[in-house]
Amino acid sequence: MAAFTGRVWQLIINGTILGQECLNVFFYGAPGSNGDAIELADLFNVNVLGYLTSAVSQAYHVNSLDVTGVQIGGDLTVLTVNADGLVSGDCLPSFVAFAYTIVRSEIGNRNGYKRFAGVPESKQIDGVATSSWITTALIPLADALEVVLSGETTTYTPLVRSTVRNKVVLPSPEYFVYGPVAYKGIRSQVSRKVGHGH
Repeated sequence: MAAFTGRVWQLIINGTILGQECLNVFFYGAPGSNGDAIELADLFNVNVLGYLTSAVSQAYHVNSLDVTGVQIGGDLTVLTVNADGLVSGDCLPSFVAFAYTIVRSEIGNRNGYKRFAGVPESKQIDGVATSSWITTALIPLADALEVVLSGETTTYTPLVRSTVRNKVVLPSPEYFVYGPVAYKGIRSQVSRKVGHGH
């Protein structure tokens, strides 16, 4: 599959978990020269973000959606959201996360990965999400991350950013439409541990 050739935006969920900055980065593309950052932020807020906040602890807080065009002269916007996770009760540490694999569309690319902090204590047993929570919250979140968002005049397709192809470092990043998103379990994210940045 060839690299995506339209406009591409980076979308960051700018959040906090137990007082620690917590960022999740996504990429979306629109065909040709269509689309804009403001519309993409609104569509993600309406169609995707609620699946995340429904799955995680109320200790997780979303401040904004920060959207930036990756091409030279790309547009940008910051959409203030001010939304919390919806699950009450205790929360596991910020480095404990629901883990997802963004399955590559072809063998030459690497898979993508997402880690969402805010694992509710009540929705896991011994580090494994309960089967009911997987069915009612975690798989629906995976499905939402696959959705092509429809705007007034264009569509925004989820993309994965690739810096290596066929084990060769690319001169500049390329973006590809990906396959399914799969929930993989509860994992630890070292970069969110104290002393390791976000």
